Formats: sequence, C-alpha cells, structure tokens
Amino acid sequence: MKGSVTVSVAIATYNRAGMVRQAIEAAIDQTCPPEEIVVADDASTDSTWAVLNELAAGEPRLRIFRRPRNSGGVENW
Repeated sequence: MKGSVTVSVAIATYNRAGMVRQAIEAAIDQTCPPEEIVVADDASTDSTWAVLNELAAGEPRLRIFRRPRNSGGVENW
C-alpha cells in the first residue's frame, strides 16, 4: 500500500522485568502497531529473561536476544 509506514521497536534492557513488560505492551498498543519488537537483554540477573520468554511465546512480533555477559549498556544497543 502506497504511503504505508512500517514500524520497528528496539528495546535494550537490563534487570527491568516489570518495566520491559510495560514497554512491550505499550508498543503493541500503539495506534500504528509495530511490525516487530526487538529486545536485547544485557545478561539480566533478575527475571527479565523469563518475562521476555513468556511474552515471546504469545507474541510472534517479539524477537528477543540475550547477551552472554553484561556489556555495561552501550554495546547492548
């Protein structure tokens, strides 16, 4: 369709289980929902990775990645 917009959302996270859920749900609920949501987990030590797996199981647009060790932030983007 001419003039259509494709939206992708990128989220970098570390130890933010509750907040990452809110961020993903907010992206999905937008007026122009994203084609994909890509989340990079920077080797969280809390339940962030479990939350991401739970959400990804029910949301085909969600792609999740986990770094093997914490990068300190910038590299995770």
